[in-house]
Amino acid sequence: MKILWFANTPCGASVYLNSSIVTGGWLESLEKELKKESTIDLHVAFYWVERLNSFTFNDVTYHPIYRPGTKSKAHKFLSRLLGFKNSDSSEVLLINKLVREINPDLIHVFGSEENFGLIVLEFQQKTILTIQGILNPIYNKLYAGFPKQIINKYEPLIRKLSLNSLKYKSKSILRKSRREKIIYKNLLFCSGRTEWDQRVANILNPNIQYFRINEILRDSFYNKKWDKKEFNKRISILTIMSDTYYKGIETIVHTAILLKELNTFNFSWNIVGLTKRSNTVKIVTKWLGVDSQSLNLNLYGRMDEQQIIKLMLEADIYCQVSHIENSPNSLCEAMILGMPIVATFVGGTSTMLENNKEGILVQEGEPYSIAGAIVEISNNFSKAKALGDNARTTAAQRHSKTIIVENTKSVYHRIHAQSLDLK
Repeated sequence: MKILWFANTPCGASVYLNSSIVTGGWLESLEKELKKESTIDLHVAFYWVERLNSFTFNDVTYHPIYRPGTKSKAHKFLSRLLGFKNSDSSEVLLINKLVREINPDLIHVFGSEENFGLIVLEFQQKTILTIQGILNPIYNKLYAGFPKQIINKYEPLIRKLSLNSLKYKSKSILRKSRREKIIYKNLLFCSGRTEWDQRVANILNPNIQYFRINEILRDSFYNKKWDKKEFNKRISILTIMSDTYYKGIETIVHTAILLKELNTFNFSWNIVGLTKRSNTVKIVTKWLGVDSQSLNLNLYGRMDEQQIIKLMLEADIYCQVSHIENSPNSLCEAMILGMPIVATFVGGTSTMLENNKEGILVQEGEPYSIAGAIVEISNNFSKAKALGDNARTTAAQRHSKTIIVENTKSVYHRIHAQSLDLK
């Protein structure tokens, strides 16, 4: 069966392209396993900044689709100024042309953030879209935790002048959300991982056929285990997040302030993905008049897979503080390592993690309950260990490579059979 993926990254071709794009995520992990299947002829299409012909690398055929101007600052500014309105129609023509040339048995689009999903207007019967984030509910959470007036006051002038401010981004996401509704309205098939994404998909299209397909995690996480015998005297908390307002950096700061007020509670909070120069960090520290060092916050920036695993195994508690999520990879990775977890009850997290069995779920944006859950776990190591062990057992089953590959192939065959019946 010939399968054509449309992805937001080059997946396994990043090494071949000498790309600086961070890969090694769940999609590349699925690609790595699926290409081993003799019955699958896998093709991957993605946008690229240079004109390149299709090429084969490590048993997968890649199809770069030329999208100019993402390297130059001037072109980036122009792209933001114009939005995607002027590019969708011409790019969709290129995408549709590529589909006709490859003539796949099935098309698999990953995510509704890009315009790839618009191919459903021409190739509806053999297209499935995998839900990643969903822009419409994300749009409702853009200012979660940060008052709009605070962002307007402290967001750097350069971001405003370069059309990189949240005010501009919110307009861009709103436009993309409208495009997303068109995509979902015309989809026959989608796949997801949580009760939340299934419910949202059914609202966007009550007639859509939904399949549950879980994610394959990065290889190293299957072979490591959080195996502490007791907590450190200084409790080490870990969070992995991006420089996005709705990821909850302000919640970490509010929570750290509360924990600092407990003179008997000794802690450090390691944050991967942010630095002192990160936009959200600069804004929240100005807004609240604090600095990260005084709150025992260690900002590590971006780290590679091995560095992250080392930090996770050394930490005592993993804490997710997002205001909106579907099935965050970092949470799944913390679970399969067997870490004690505190996570906000948002989006799909309650599907990933059962409260008081595999971790503790708390109200998003509510630092008192988050601080309380952290202290509760740190005061009861046996409970923390049991939560982590349960999380590891659940995650090992959910992220089984063999089960996921077989499930993916089964879905492909079912959709292919239905598409033949619809002809």
